[in-house]
Formats: sequence, C-alpha cells, structure tokens
Amino acid sequence: MALNDTLARVDADLAAGRIPVARQRLRGLVSSYPHEPAPRRRLAEVYRWRKSSYSGGANGDCLEVADGQATVPVRDSKTPTGPALAFSPQGWTQFVSAVKDGELSA
Repeated sequence: MALNDTLARVDADLAAGRIPVARQRLRGLVSSYPHEPAPRRRLAEVYRWRKSSYSGGANGDCLEVADGQATVPVRDSKTPTGPALAFSPQGWTQFVSAVKDGELSA
C-alpha cells in the first residue's frame, strides 16, 4: 500500500477511535519509509508525550515520555519528530531507579 493511502487509513482509524491500529500502521510506515518525515511526525502526534519530571536545566536537556503504551517510548524534546527509544516497562523502571540512585554517569 502506498504511503498516502496508508496515511489516509490512519486518519480513518483515528476518526473512528482506533488509536492502537493507527499507531501500528504509523510504526510500519516509519519502518518502511525511514527517510520520510511525514510518518514520524504523525506518529509523534498520536502519542501523548509529557516532559520527564527529571528533565530541565538551562541547557534544554529534556526527555519526553509517552504514557499508556505497551512499551515506554522516550525521545529528546529538541527533536520531537526524531527517533524514540522504546523501553520495556521493567527496563524503564530500572533505568529511572539507576538515575535516581546516581548509578549512571554522563
């Protein structure tokens, strides 16, 4: 299926409230068209991103996390249409604990 046809199906899925299906289609498009910005941008719009409570500072080093997913997507707030890392919920919990406990260094 062509890119524009699949994006139209994503729009129909979203209009019908089938958000998980829309996300799945968009992830497929991102994988199939890695250099095309439209699927990445649309996927970023579909997730509900929030700034991490541990982000901040004057230099703009901020992470955003998307809630309500089977995995925990994390991205750099300076490039919202760029790639995101996907952690398992357990992996994310362990990562946050390690950061809080000072077990990781830059």
